[in-house]
Amino acid sequence: MKPDFSYIYQIADHQPRFALELLEAMHENLAQLPPLLNNAYREGKWARMGELAHKLRSSVAFTGLEELTGALIAINEIPNHPLLPDQLAALLKIVNEQTPLLRAALEQEMAKLKRQLPTP
Repeated sequence: MKPDFSYIYQIADHQPRFALELLEAMHENLAQLPPLLNNAYREGKWARMGELAHKLRSSVAFTGLEELTGALIAINEIPNHPLLPDQLAALLKIVNEQTPLLRAALEQEMAKLKRQLPTP
């Protein structure tokens, strides 16, 4: 699993400071949203899971991580396409395993960008 951040750089017009802001926002979402997603699962709040998966997907969609993106799309669709408990558990497992790895990759990329920025 190696994320591709090239699309983020394209969106940021290859401006390191703007790219860093985008990566920081992604990093924050990846820290906050998975625990909320897991809580919604434990509480049986399927519509809330869909909302959270949709938000989380926006932080993952442009990284090229197809398995993680696919899991979030499926969770997002729960209100329209209910899943069996085993299916949902498998999707959450993907989210719970891959988001920390993506966060670590983001931390490395952010550190690289910070080294490129001029010091004030």
